[in-house]
Amino acid sequence: MGQFFHIYMPRAAAATDPVERMKNVVAAFVAAMPLTSGNFLKPLNPLLGETLQMEYADGSRLFMEQTCHHPPVAGFYLEGPGKEYTAYGFLKFSVGFGYNKMLVTPQGERSVHFADGTTITCDCPSDRILNLFWGQMCHETLGVQIFTDAKNGIRCRLDFGNPSGRSGVPSDYFEGVIEKFDPSSPHAATQELVSVEGSWVGFIDFAGVRYWDIRSTQKMSMCTPAQTLKSDSRLRPDRKALEAKNLKLAQDEKVRIEEQQRHERRLREAVHGKHAR
Repeated sequence: MGQFFHIYMPRAAAATDPVERMKNVVAAFVAAMPLTSGNFLKPLNPLLGETLQMEYADGSRLFMEQTCHHPPVAGFYLEGPGKEYTAYGFLKFSVGFGYNKMLVTPQGERSVHFADGTTITCDCPSDRILNLFWGQMCHETLGVQIFTDAKNGIRCRLDFGNPSGRSGVPSDYFEGVIEKFDPSSPHAATQELVSVEGSWVGFIDFAGVRYWDIRSTQKMSMCTPAQTLKSDSRLRPDRKALEAKNLKLAQDEKVRIEEQQRHERRLREAVHGKHAR
């Protein structure tokens, strides 16, 4: 999701106005939402301790680690060029199934920290996948996402899925506001500063000014570093066998890895107890 950081994060880092900084951070995360939509291939089971490293064209570096196997929890740290900003946090998911659909509820927190000491945090809205087993698959984003700059008493609230219930509005529509609030009393009355609206598959406007348009914004290229840790997920033997289309070997490696995971878990529980973290 860092493939638009090269556009918005340098602007955010250079901004002296906290509202302008907030606009660029929000635009960066909303612009990235289509990048992770539609990738519905079944993933490999995560391995505790496996890692991922990535380099971006602007010099940014990404480091990830699977810090929990069940439930799956992934931690990440992204360092911008010259360390003018860093992004870090963790994500995990809970999934509920219905008739030919599922509701994915991401949990965790993402933060962007700037050199002047400002940190903007954000949570995650929910995702609903329709026609999961048959029919034309559809991905919808629902609920509320909040970006918070506690240092400057600024936050942005985005409501997804046509919160006003207006007719003729597509389900990818969202609206919101950047507002001034009291961090010591977050539920008290707020002062509206800037209106926000858009489509998470197309654009975002702040008070009528467009910050992101999918038709004209180019994502940043990324590549595998020359050197990676031995725990890098691209080195998994089951994945490499799948890439080579050797399905029997891939299945054998999958079983072997899962048995190794269970064995290591029993060893940890024998020392630390079943529910130790």
